[in-house]
Amino acid sequence: GRLPIIFLKLMLDRRIPIKYKLLPALGLAYVILPFDIVPDMLPFLGFLDDIIILVGSIIIFMIFGKIEIIAIFFIILKVVMDKSK
Repeated sequence: GRLPIIFLKLMLDRRIPIKYKLLPALGLAYVILPFDIVPDMLPFLGFLDDIIILVGSIIIFMIFGKIEIIAIFFIILKVVMDKSK
């Protein structure tokens, strides 16, 4: 669906701070690097923490990315409304 497109647009949007764009990269690094909270040798649980970290980082990025754009929109709207008074 639409989530990959929204994700890509948010990653390419210059209005989104780099600190938010780093979240998915950090989640991916957690999956790739050998350091884990729960070792991958434990069946199911070892991979479950990887999935939770990766998906959670992407969800948090998308939430904060959208909030950042919405906040910018309301700031611009407020400035326009103040000028029209």
